[in-house]
Amino acid sequence: MALVRTIVSFVVIVLSATATLAQVDPIFARLEKTVERQQPNWSLVHKRITPNGNVGLYEWKRNGSLVTALIYATASQEAAAGQFQDLPEFLNVTKSTETIPNLGDANYVWTRDPKRTIDGNVGVAFRKGRFVIHVAANSLDDAKLFAQLLANEAT
Repeated sequence: MALVRTIVSFVVIVLSATATLAQVDPIFARLEKTVERQQPNWSLVHKRITPNGNVGLYEWKRNGSLVTALIYATASQEAAAGQFQDLPEFLNVTKSTETIPNLGDANYVWTRDPKRTIDGNVGVAFRKGRFVIHVAANSLDDAKLFAQLLANEAT
C-alpha cells in the first residue's frame, strides 16, 4: 500500500508540474509488446501512463504471482541518473549491495518490509540511458526476469 500511495503522490507531482500534454514515449508500447510476446503466461492487469507520457505503471499477474513495473522516461541520461539515485528513499526500499551483471548502466536489488506492501517485497531497479525502471515482485526470479525484458527495450 505504501508503494501505491507513493506512486499516486508522484503522479500528482508530475501532473502538476507539467504545463502541457506531450506524446506518450514509444518505450511503453514496446515494453507491452515484448512482455506479451515473450511471456504469454503473464497477463497485463493494470496500466497507467501519466498524461505527459513519461511515467508508466504496469502490473502483470500469473498464477497468483504479481510483477509491477514503474517506468520513468526522463529527458536525459543526467536526469535519469539523478532520479535513479533518489529512488530507494522515494519508494521506501532497502537497497542491497547485490547487482545484476549486464543490466542497464546501473542497477541494484532491493527489499521492502513485507508488512508494508501489496505489490511485492523484493525487486530490481535499474537505469539505462534516459530510462529508470523499478520492478517489484513476489519473487526475485520474477523481478529479474522482467527487469531483463524491460531493459532490452529501454533504448
